[in-house]
Amino acid sequence: MNDKFIKNPFWYLFGPMLAYWLVGFAVKFIAEFLFLMPHVISLTGESLASGVTSQEQLLQMVMSKSGELYKVLLGHQVEILALGALFTIPVSFYFFYADRKREKFINVPQQQKAKPAKYVWLIMFGIVSCIGFNGLTFISNIALYSQKYQETSQILYTPAFPIQLVCLGIIVPAAEELIFRGVLFKRVRMIGSFKKAAMFSALLFSMSHGNIVQLIYTLILGVLLAYMYEKYGSFLAPLLLHMIVNITSLVLTETGGFNWLSAKASRLFVVTVLCAFVGSIIFVCIQRIEEQ
Repeated sequence: MNDKFIKNPFWYLFGPMLAYWLVGFAVKFIAEFLFLMPHVISLTGESLASGVTSQEQLLQMVMSKSGELYKVLLGHQVEILALGALFTIPVSFYFFYADRKREKFINVPQQQKAKPAKYVWLIMFGIVSCIGFNGLTFISNIALYSQKYQETSQILYTPAFPIQLVCLGIIVPAAEELIFRGVLFKRVRMIGSFKKAAMFSALLFSMSHGNIVQLIYTLILGVLLAYMYEKYGSFLAPLLLHMIVNITSLVLTETGGFNWLSAKASRLFVVTVLCAFVGSIIFVCIQRIEEQ
């Protein structure tokens, strides 16, 4: 893309990210307030029934129940996260759609999309990659060094399984792919190399997760997602891969698959090596998709 179409490079790259963060933060704040409100009202009713009349006494009673209120928020973190992500989708889609229109206006050559049959490789790669990386995590015991990762995992897998699938398997990946690959990766890619665009989007994607295990995992995943976008020539590729990885993790956690995998060291090692081997073969097949 000619630089004359970019009036302010900083806002061109970071404006969409700022809008994404602001909308997500605002919606999460409102959602937390709404989830807490029934419990605060209940506490207010209890305080009035017990003879508490002053505002100071009421505040003290609410503060004394802060632990219970915090548990309420923890119990709804997945829904709150999904609501925040859901409301960022229209914002990110605005930038995504505007960029596609701009490309047509300045006659940017369009990539030919990979054939639908090639997406079978993508689905298989997502499944074996998820199992293989989790196997490496178990082998290295890196999760044991991150208390925050363990707490996050416990929170994410607390809701009912259908809620996990909808929120973490569909809504959150869709929101993240729209902003990180659909907007940020593509914008940098239009003015720079694939490596710069992939690392830029992957780093921001990684930084949006708050513990060392997820930072490493999402950095690698972010680069792979950008590569699939580049290779398949369609936003559907990173979106589908991200959803497949998340859903595979959710299903194996729910069914006890990861517990079975980590129960024996020999089994864990064999399955991890096998996934690495199969994943490498699939990746080579994806690499051989005709260069556009």
